Amino acid sequence: MNNIKINKMTEDNKKLLEDFKSKMANKEDLKAFEKSLENINEDIENIKNMFEGGKIQKKDNDAFKSWLEANIDEINNIKSRGSGILEFDPEKHFTKDEPIVGRITTGSGTLNTPPNTVGTDLAQLSNINYASIDITNITTNVVSSTSTYSYTEAKPRAGAPEFTAEGGTYKEIDMEWITSHATTKKVTAFQRLTDEAIEDVANLQNVAQTSLFDRVMLKRNKTYIWLGDGTNNTPKSMTSYGKPFTAGSFADKFADADIRDVLTVCKRRISLTHNFENEVSAVANYAIVSPEDFCLEVESKKEKNTGRPMYPDVNLNGTITLNGVTLIPIEGFPSGKILVGDLRKYNTSNYSPYKVQIGYVNDDFIKGQFVMTGTVRGHAFVKSHDEVAFIFDDIANIKKAIDPNIPINFTNK
Repeated sequence: MNNIKINKMTEDNKKLLEDFKSKMANKEDLKAFEKSLENINEDIENIKNMFEGGKIQKKDNDAFKSWLEANIDEINNIKSRGSGILEFDPEKHFTKDEPIVGRITTGSGTLNTPPNTVGTDLAQLSNINYASIDITNITTNVVSSTSTYSYTEAKPRAGAPEFTAEGGTYKEIDMEWITSHATTKKVTAFQRLTDEAIEDVANLQNVAQTSLFDRVMLKRNKTYIWLGDGTNNTPKSMTSYGKPFTAGSFADKFADADIRDVLTVCKRRISLTHNFENEVSAVANYAIVSPEDFCLEVESKKEKNTGRPMYPDVNLNGTITLNGVTLIPIEGFPSGKILVGDLRKYNTSNYSPYKVQIGYVNDDFIKGQFVMTGTVRGHAFVKSHDEVAFIFDDIANIKKAIDPNIPINFTNK
């Protein structure tokens, strides 16, 4: 709003005062109205001082004068009564094609593009929420003071005991042994951070260290279960040791075979498979499938006659135990596959526990940055006699082998 407009409004008010003089009942009325008009002029001046540069259009001034003229009688009535209120609403009487002076809203401010660190100033950085797969709590943990873990296995060879008469010749038996060696395997990763990032982003170093640990341990544990094939510095996984299922006498004996039947025949096949006669049987205690297959084979299965859930006893941790075998869904495990085994036969060690090291690569120091490494090193192996304790096959193949109602050329889509 400029001075010309303000002054014009003040002059108009003075003229309006002269027009009203003849209509006022007495001098007291005139003085009261003069005072009201002075207050209006003062308000206009205050608006000018507070919001210099605002916009009141000429037609807004005309609208105000029109409002005063239209309310002369009410002004006199208020005077006669001795009290009263008469409101002027700019929203109703002023034009709205341009902003009204003094209207400050939440949209009045402007936010320039802030630095990237402003977000973490407002809300501290939180950890990345990685899932945990700790398979080493159900494997056998061995201790080794050297990077090479050696073990010796013996087994019978020729001959067998016999009943012998007095003075008879004893039967000779023989045995052999072999010493094998397992070497450590290492999982590593690193992150590069700048000094400024650590100083400016609250909690960044802690989040980076936690993320590094989670990702290294996830890689190790997934490799122990299914990612490792014994090449490229990886250990052999449980699935690599696993053999395909063979039905034998179980062929076509389970009509409408379901996941319970699959676990049952795999557990029994493992216990009946030996390296030599009368060897102590391995006992399958765990099976692993994908979450999708767990849903299809367990959670969604219903009894044909009643429609009730076939397996209502799923544990709170998302597993179920059937015929002594605990079925575990693990995300990322190959779909359609199942691993059944005595997981105690898989040996792991924590030869060099997880550690974090911080250092510089090449010219990192003079660039104000550093490298954070995460490393874990250990053994992971199955002794040769214990390899019979693992089966790894398609769920559909096992069902096809034991169910007479599934044609031999059946393919699970």
